[in-house]
Amino acid sequence: MTGKPRTDYVALGFTALERGDCQEAVNIFRRAQETGPTARSFVGLGLAFHRLGDPLAARWAFAKALDLEPADRDANEWIERIGRPAVPARTSGGRGCRFRAGEDFLQIRENGSWRRFFIKGINLGLGLPGYFPGEYPIHRETYRRWFRLMGELGVNSLRVYAVQSPGFYEALADHNEQGGRLFLFQGIWLELPDDGNFRGRDFLEYVHRQIRESVDAVCGNADFPERPGLPHGSYRRDVSTWTAAYVVGREWESCAVRAFNGQYGRKRGNYAGSFLKVDDGLPFEQWAAETCDYLQSYEQATYGCTHPVTTINWPTLDPLAHPSESTYEEGLIRQGFQVNVDVCNEDEDVETFDPARIVSRQGAGFFATYHVYPYYPDFLNNDFLDVNNPYREYLTRLRRHHGRQPIVIAEFGVPSSREATHWQRDGWHHGGHDEESQGRINGLMMELSATRAWPVGCSSVGLTSGSSGTGSFSPMNSRPNAIPFGSITRMPSRPTVSWPPIPVIPARS
Repeated sequence: MTGKPRTDYVALGFTALERGDCQEAVNIFRRAQETGPTARSFVGLGLAFHRLGDPLAARWAFAKALDLEPADRDANEWIERIGRPAVPARTSGGRGCRFRAGEDFLQIRENGSWRRFFIKGINLGLGLPGYFPGEYPIHRETYRRWFRLMGELGVNSLRVYAVQSPGFYEALADHNEQGGRLFLFQGIWLELPDDGNFRGRDFLEYVHRQIRESVDAVCGNADFPERPGLPHGSYRRDVSTWTAAYVVGREWESCAVRAFNGQYGRKRGNYAGSFLKVDDGLPFEQWAAETCDYLQSYEQATYGCTHPVTTINWPTLDPLAHPSESTYEEGLIRQGFQVNVDVCNEDEDVETFDPARIVSRQGAGFFATYHVYPYYPDFLNNDFLDVNNPYREYLTRLRRHHGRQPIVIAEFGVPSSREATHWQRDGWHHGGHDEESQGRINGLMMELSATRAWPVGCSSVGLTSGSSGTGSFSPMNSRPNAIPFGSITRMPSRPTVSWPPIPVIPARS
């Protein structure tokens, strides 16, 4: 009986190289090494890394080949050709700050005047299939190809959640210097304090270090050593002139915010920094303003200008009232269970973070940022049972609360996962869509921020990424000639849209 033929992964890897698919070649050569490393598999891996623009990884792979076969001609030739990569020289498209948070809108300075910036954005994560995000597996040439595709799609803005590898900034600078137009929303990822105290000395040192490293990386002025789960290398490409804003933090958990406010007796107070201030804010609101003020102060002192800054909020912590929402504890009590009141459950409407209280004193300003999906929390359905479109009504009330402060909806959309995990009354479920219905729904959601349903214009950037389900990069059209991702900022010349009843789009069977 003849067994199944063994796959020649090394040959497949070189075929991928011949086709120009260098990232797939990396994956295949790694698979080849799982069955037993060979010099040829490492030579192929080195060639793939070299073509992806990563000479350090390429040199490592060729050296591994020589460990196995010291006389391998290809490995020796490439080691000699690459040499020891030097620290790259600093190059720049010109340091600058060309964005500000104006009344109602983010604005860009072009040709000597300020104008509203029409954001069409996408969120980009760190992961690739077969890798952990902390491996930073995406290389410069892959980013270049993605940025070109984004430009063809109509995207003009890109948001990342943390500092990326140097190749990301090199590719972004190359793309824009060669005629592209892709602006960066640089995220600054922050973990929660171990002891729950956002003002603890060790935690503040960590926060300030994350901020400084992010600003320095954007300005092409950083050298990071190898650190587990973090990027490393020399940052020499200044992309500050193509940076729209800094996004500090992540979706803050209600229990963490509630506990911190409780530590300080929920005492309201004022904060007045060099660039931002808060009047009558809760302790967490004061901390958020102080943290964002630190960023603009560092940027001004070190690089001579400031970018707009924001931090993340979401419906769970929004400043609106949600009468339909009960707590987890209330549900248990109604069922006759005893409740441990000393344990905090992540309830959806028990704490508030109001970014509208953060006001700019000088510099590029502050704007509010929200992640808003149509299916979660439940009050996005249950608060609006008597309106035509719950999602539009929620955004309208949010806009009304923030007045003239710009708002960015930084995550929205529905995923094309096979199953639905949250229900939405109009069929905008958390999953269960094919790609056609996904694109159609996302297009409708995008248009909501471009119509007169908003009392004042709103910007929104990106689709969701990561665990919420739409993926990091999925070029999807909702209809021909539509811009499927990101933001629409309502412009005065846009006509009023008469909204028909929202169609119920069935889940994929």
